Amino acid sequence: MDNISAYRLWYEALQRSDRKKWSKRTREYLAFADGLEFDQWWEQVKEYFLPPEPFTVVPVDDEHQANEWWGEYGYDPSVKLLYVNLYTPSSILIRDFGRLVRSLAKNKAGRPAIDQTLVDLPLARPPNVPLIEKMLRCYDLWLENQNRTGRERRTLYQIGVLAKVSTDYIVKNMDDRREAAAKRELMSITTSRMIKRARAMIQNVEKCQFPVY
Repeated sequence: MDNISAYRLWYEALQRSDRKKWSKRTREYLAFADGLEFDQWWEQVKEYFLPPEPFTVVPVDDEHQANEWWGEYGYDPSVKLLYVNLYTPSSILIRDFGRLVRSLAKNKAGRPAIDQTLVDLPLARPPNVPLIEKMLRCYDLWLENQNRTGRERRTLYQIGVLAKVSTDYIVKNMDDRREAAAKRELMSITTSRMIKRARAMIQNVEKCQFPVY
């Protein structure tokens, strides 16, 4: 999954939300960009979803800077503030620094696929992109179905087929009535679950929580 997919899905869920139910936090960070296409929206709001630019070693030259760094990073487990005695021979500094880094490192080298460190609007978890896309397809078809009447109204099975919920549940052999009925029931149940999850996810994105369903 490329990182941008997570935030495109956040955007898609937000487009389906009720603006009147947006939390104060959602309005504060995202209301000003509402109505924009995704690419424009992302350029406006990405600073709230992404961590600050990474750094390695930064010198601190006075007490004011030290206090600023401590205020921002003092309790961040991914950053360690150090005193370094520059009168120590460089070979010893390199040796001791290497030992310290190895002792402090708890995770594998490199940044996580989606870095949530110091993010204003963090993801609740890495999203399952295919599943959420399927949920939103079901939700859109269900929503459109509410405006249909009589014979035009689709069943949950038909919505599931259109949303491509599962090829395993599509009835292909009409002669086997028992198997056909079982597949229709499984498709209907799964589609109903997808719609309920999508509704819950949209309600939670109104509170700046994604993906929660």
